[in-house]
Amino acid sequence: MPVNRQLNLGNPQFAPLNAVGGYIVLTNEGSRGIIVSRATVDDIAAYDRHCPYNLNDTCGVARPDVDGLFAVCKCCGSKWLLLNGTLQSGPASINLKYYNTSFSYPIATITN
Repeated sequence: MPVNRQLNLGNPQFAPLNAVGGYIVLTNEGSRGIIVSRATVDDIAAYDRHCPYNLNDTCGVARPDVDGLFAVCKCCGSKWLLLNGTLQSGPASINLKYYNTSFSYPIATITN
């Protein structure tokens, strides 16, 4: 799915991205939506919500857990670190799909 999206962090709907560790979910982007997180003061990270374990699952996977540190697939239970998309536990065996990002406050750009 082609992705070319700009987020203005001055917009209240993107306010969680103003703090390191904050995240939002873009539901109508990418394959199953995109998780966008503020990885560091200078970086934004973006990952597709489509679980790489079973590509046929349609349950809208990899939403952040309650503490916001991990993205967890609600179908298979695989878990990834939200700040960099690396797999923490499976049955999945690979990281989440990463989107290219650039960030110059207040604008974050997400592309593939």
